[in-house]
Amino acid sequence: MVTHHNSVNMKVWPLRQNLGKMASVLIQPPNTFEWWYIEGIFDDGSNAQFTFFTKPWMESSLPFDPYLVITITTPNGTTFNNVVSVSKDQFSAARGEANVTMGKNWLRGNLSTYELHVESRNGYGANLIFTRAAPSTRIGETGINYFDPFLTQKGGWFIALPYAKVQGTLTYNGQTHQVQGNGYHDHNWGTFDYNKVLDRWYWTRAHIGNYTLDLAMRVASSFYNYQQSPAFYLAKGKSPNRRHQTPYCARIG
Repeated sequence: MVTHHNSVNMKVWPLRQNLGKMASVLIQPPNTFEWWYIEGIFDDGSNAQFTFFTKPWMESSLPFDPYLVITITTPNGTTFNNVVSVSKDQFSAARGEANVTMGKNWLRGNLSTYELHVESRNGYGANLIFTRAAPSTRIGETGINYFDPFLTQKGGWFIALPYAKVQGTLTYNGQTHQVQGNGYHDHNWGTFDYNKVLDRWYWTRAHIGNYTLDLAMRVASSFYNYQQSPAFYLAKGKSPNRRHQTPYCARIG
Protein backbone atom coordinates (compact mmCIF):
# COMPACT_ATOMS: atom_id res chain seq x y z
CA MET A 1 0.00 0.00 0.00
CA VAL A 2 1.42 3.37 -1.00
CA THR A 3 0.87 5.77 1.86
CA HIS A 4 2.12 8.81 -0.04
CA HIS A 5 4.09 9.92 -3.03
CA ASN A 6 5.35 13.10 -4.63
CA SER A 7 6.82 13.55 -8.10
CA VAL A 8 8.49 16.29 -10.11
CA ASN A 9 9.18 16.52 -13.85
CA MET A 10 11.37 19.57 -14.37
CA LYS A 11 12.48 21.07 -17.67
CA VAL A 12 15.44 23.44 -17.56
CA TRP A 13 14.58 26.64 -19.40
CA PRO A 14 16.39 29.92 -20.19
CA LEU A 15 16.01 32.52 -17.47
CA ARG A 16 13.49 35.20 -18.43
CA GLN A 17 12.65 38.45 -16.73
CA ASN A 18 8.95 37.63 -16.45
CA LEU A 19 9.63 34.37 -14.62
CA GLY A 20 10.84 36.37 -11.64
CA LYS A 21 11.90 34.61 -8.50
CA MET A 22 9.19 31.98 -8.54
CA ALA A 23 11.26 30.05 -11.10
CA SER A 24 14.43 30.25 -9.12
CA VAL A 25 16.85 28.61 -6.69
CA LEU A 26 20.98 29.29 -6.03
CA ILE A 27 24.51 30.87 -3.41
CA GLN A 28 26.67 33.77 -2.59
CA PRO A 29 29.93 33.42 -4.60
CA PRO A 30 29.78 33.74 -8.40
CA ASN A 31 29.15 30.60 -10.44
CA THR A 32 27.70 28.68 -7.51
CA PHE A 33 24.22 27.78 -6.30
CA GLU A 34 22.55 26.48 -3.15
CA TRP A 35 19.08 25.81 -1.80
CA TRP A 36 17.26 24.05 1.05
CA TYR A 37 13.96 22.36 0.17
CA ILE A 38 11.43 20.96 2.64
CA GLU A 39 7.87 19.73 2.10
CA GLY A 40 4.93 18.22 3.93
CA ILE A 41 1.97 16.14 2.74
CA PHE A 42 -0.79 16.17 5.33
CA ASP A 43 -3.62 13.89 6.37
CA ASP A 44 -6.27 16.57 5.80
CA GLY A 45 -5.43 16.65 2.07
CA SER A 46 -3.27 19.78 2.19
CA ASN A 47 0.41 19.98 1.29
CA ALA A 48 3.15 22.60 1.42
CA GLN A 49 6.59 23.24 -0.04
CA PHE A 50 9.19 25.71 1.22
CA THR A 51 12.51 26.50 -0.45
CA PHE A 52 15.23 28.78 0.90
CA PHE A 53 17.13 30.13 -2.13
CA THR A 54 20.34 32.14 -2.14
CA LYS A 55 20.00 33.43 -5.72
CA PRO A 56 18.05 32.71 -8.94
CA TRP A 57 19.17 29.21 -9.85
CA MET A 58 19.06 29.23 -13.63
CA GLU A 59 21.99 31.65 -13.80
CA SER A 60 24.66 30.70 -11.27
CA SER A 61 26.69 33.80 -12.20
CA LEU A 62 24.03 36.11 -10.76
CA PRO A 63 24.78 37.87 -7.45
CA PHE A 64 23.69 36.73 -4.01
CA ASP A 65 19.99 37.57 -3.60
CA PRO A 66 18.28 35.45 -0.89
CA TYR A 67 14.57 34.70 -0.83
CA LEU A 68 12.06 32.09 0.29
CA VAL A 69 9.37 30.51 -1.89
CA ILE A 70 6.20 29.34 -0.11
CA THR A 71 3.62 27.08 -1.76
CA ILE A 72 0.58 25.89 0.18
CA THR A 73 -2.21 23.78 -1.33
CA THR A 74 -5.40 23.52 0.69
CA PRO A 75 -7.55 20.37 1.03
CA ASN A 76 -9.89 21.66 -1.70
CA GLY A 77 -7.02 22.08 -4.17
CA THR A 78 -6.54 25.85 -3.95
CA THR A 79 -2.84 26.74 -4.19
CA PHE A 80 -1.23 29.83 -2.66
CA ASN A 81 2.23 30.96 -3.80
CA ASN A 82 4.28 33.60 -2.08
CA VAL A 83 7.86 34.89 -2.29
CA VAL A 84 9.58 36.43 0.73
CA SER A 85 12.65 38.45 -0.27
CA VAL A 86 15.19 39.52 2.34
CA SER A 87 18.28 41.71 2.35
CA LYS A 88 21.74 40.19 2.47
CA ASP A 89 22.20 41.08 6.12
CA GLN A 90 18.97 39.22 6.99
CA PHE A 91 20.39 35.95 5.72
CA SER A 92 22.58 33.49 7.58
CA ALA A 93 23.47 29.82 7.16
CA ALA A 94 25.68 27.67 9.35
CA ARG A 95 28.39 25.29 8.19
CA GLY A 96 28.08 21.63 9.04
CA GLU A 97 24.46 21.78 10.18
CA ALA A 98 21.03 22.92 9.05
CA ASN A 99 20.57 26.41 10.43
CA VAL A 100 19.26 28.77 7.76
CA THR A 101 17.66 32.13 8.54
CA MET A 102 15.98 34.60 6.19
CA GLY A 103 14.52 37.48 8.15
CA LYS A 104 11.80 36.02 10.40
CA ASN A 105 11.92 32.67 8.62
CA TRP A 106 14.18 29.81 9.56
CA LEU A 107 14.95 26.10 9.22
CA ARG A 108 16.97 24.31 11.92
CA GLY A 109 17.81 20.68 12.40
CA ASN A 110 20.25 18.02 13.59
CA LEU A 111 19.44 15.13 11.19
CA SER A 112 16.99 13.63 13.68
CA THR A 113 14.60 16.56 14.11
CA TYR A 114 14.02 19.70 12.03
CA GLU A 115 11.96 22.74 12.94
CA LEU A 116 10.56 25.16 10.38
CA HIS A 117 9.09 28.62 10.95
CA VAL A 118 7.73 30.58 7.99
CA GLU A 119 5.66 33.76 7.81
CA SER A 120 4.83 36.29 5.11
CA ARG A 121 3.15 39.68 4.89
CA ASN A 122 0.36 38.07 2.90
CA GLY A 123 -0.65 35.91 5.83
CA TYR A 124 0.85 32.57 4.75
CA GLY A 125 2.92 30.68 7.26
CA ALA A 126 3.92 27.44 8.95
CA ASN A 127 5.28 26.10 12.20
CA LEU A 128 6.25 22.50 11.61
CA ILE A 129 8.36 19.82 13.30
CA PHE A 130 9.86 17.07 11.12
CA THR A 131 11.06 13.86 12.77
CA ARG A 132 13.26 11.60 10.65
CA ALA A 133 11.78 8.18 9.91
CA ALA A 134 14.29 6.91 7.32
CA PRO A 135 18.11 7.17 7.22
CA SER A 136 19.69 10.29 5.75
CA THR A 137 21.76 9.72 2.64
CA ARG A 138 24.20 11.13 0.12
CA ILE A 139 23.18 9.35 -3.07
CA GLY A 140 26.17 7.61 -4.63
CA GLU A 141 28.00 7.70 -1.26
CA THR A 142 29.32 11.25 -1.82
CA GLY A 143 26.15 12.84 -3.19
CA ILE A 144 28.20 14.59 -5.90
CA ASN A 145 27.72 14.64 -9.69
CA TYR A 146 30.62 15.91 -11.84
CA PHE A 147 30.20 17.50 -15.26
CA ASP A 148 33.78 18.03 -16.42
CA PRO A 149 37.02 15.99 -16.40
CA PHE A 150 38.70 18.51 -14.07
CA LEU A 151 35.99 17.98 -11.41
CA THR A 152 35.27 21.70 -11.14
CA GLN A 153 31.68 21.62 -12.44
CA LYS A 154 29.76 19.71 -9.79
CA GLY A 155 26.48 19.46 -7.94
CA GLY A 156 25.76 18.09 -4.47
CA TRP A 157 22.54 16.47 -3.22
CA PHE A 158 22.11 15.55 0.45
CA ILE A 159 18.80 14.00 1.47
CA ALA A 160 18.56 14.77 5.17
CA LEU A 161 14.99 13.50 5.48
CA PRO A 162 14.06 10.89 2.84
CA TYR A 163 10.94 10.31 4.92
CA ALA A 164 9.75 12.09 8.06
CA LYS A 165 6.77 12.40 10.34
CA VAL A 166 5.45 15.97 10.47
CA GLN A 167 3.18 17.86 12.81
CA GLY A 168 2.41 21.50 13.46
CA THR A 169 0.40 24.28 11.84
CA LEU A 170 -0.20 25.86 8.44
CA THR A 171 -1.61 29.37 8.11
CA TYR A 172 -3.68 30.44 5.09
CA ASN A 173 -7.05 32.07 4.41
CA GLY A 174 -6.69 34.01 7.63
CA GLN A 175 -6.77 30.85 9.75
CA THR A 176 -4.22 28.58 11.41
CA HIS A 177 -4.77 24.87 10.76
CA GLN A 178 -3.40 21.98 12.82
CA VAL A 179 -1.78 19.42 10.50
CA GLN A 180 0.06 16.15 10.64
CA GLY A 181 1.45 13.88 7.96
CA ASN A 182 4.74 13.02 6.29
CA GLY A 183 7.61 15.08 4.94
CA TYR A 184 10.88 15.31 3.05
CA HIS A 185 13.93 17.60 3.16
CA ASP A 186 17.04 17.91 1.00
CA HIS A 187 19.94 20.31 0.48
CA ASN A 188 21.40 21.08 -2.96
CA TRP A 189 24.49 23.04 -3.97
CA GLY A 190 27.01 23.23 -6.78
CA THR A 191 29.22 25.13 -9.19
CA PHE A 192 27.62 24.60 -12.60
CA ASP A 193 25.10 26.48 -14.71
CA TYR A 194 21.83 24.55 -15.04
CA ASN A 195 21.12 25.96 -18.50
CA LYS A 196 24.44 24.66 -19.83
CA VAL A 197 24.64 21.30 -18.07
CA LEU A 198 21.12 19.89 -17.71
CA ASP A 199 18.24 19.53 -20.14
CA ARG A 200 15.71 18.18 -17.60
CA TRP A 201 15.26 15.95 -14.60
CA TYR A 202 12.67 13.75 -12.94
CA TRP A 203 12.25 13.12 -9.24
CA THR A 204 9.82 11.10 -7.17
CA ARG A 205 9.54 9.71 -3.67
CA ALA A 206 7.24 7.24 -1.96
CA HIS A 207 6.70 5.43 1.31
CA ILE A 208 5.27 1.93 0.91
CA GLY A 209 4.60 -0.04 4.07
CA ASN A 210 7.93 0.01 5.92
CA TYR A 211 9.96 1.02 2.86
CA THR A 212 11.09 4.45 1.66
CA LEU A 213 11.98 5.16 -1.97
CA ASP A 214 13.68 8.17 -3.54
CA LEU A 215 14.25 8.08 -7.30
CA ALA A 216 15.77 10.65 -9.65
CA MET A 217 16.90 10.90 -13.24
CA ARG A 218 18.98 13.78 -14.54
CA VAL A 219 19.28 14.20 -18.30
CA ALA A 220 22.28 16.23 -19.38
CA SER A 221 22.22 18.90 -22.08
CA SER A 222 22.96 18.35 -25.76
CA PHE A 223 26.62 19.23 -25.06
CA TYR A 224 26.83 15.93 -23.13
CA ASN A 225 24.71 14.07 -25.69
CA TYR A 226 21.76 13.93 -23.27
CA GLN A 227 23.55 11.41 -21.04
CA GLN A 228 21.36 10.10 -18.23
CA SER A 229 22.38 10.04 -14.58
CA PRO A 230 20.00 7.94 -12.45
CA ALA A 231 19.89 7.78 -8.64
CA PHE A 232 18.06 5.26 -6.45
CA TYR A 233 17.53 5.07 -2.70
CA LEU A 234 15.72 2.32 -0.78
CA ALA A 235 15.48 2.05 2.98
CA LYS A 236 13.65 -0.35 5.27
CA GLY A 237 12.46 1.26 8.47
CA LYS A 238 14.45 4.05 10.08
CA SER A 239 17.51 2.34 11.50
CA PRO A 240 20.73 2.79 9.46
CA ASN A 241 21.74 -0.83 10.03
CA ARG A 242 18.54 -1.92 8.29
CA ARG A 243 19.07 0.25 5.26
CA HIS A 244 19.46 -1.09 1.74
CA GLN A 245 20.75 1.50 -0.71
CA THR A 246 21.71 0.93 -4.33
CA PRO A 247 22.76 4.34 -5.67
CA TYR A 248 24.24 5.31 -9.00
CA CYS A 249 25.35 8.77 -10.02
CA ALA A 250 27.23 8.95 -13.31
CA ARG A 251 30.10 11.31 -13.88
CA ILE A 252 29.44 13.36 -17.01
CA GLY A 253 32.32 14.68 -19.04
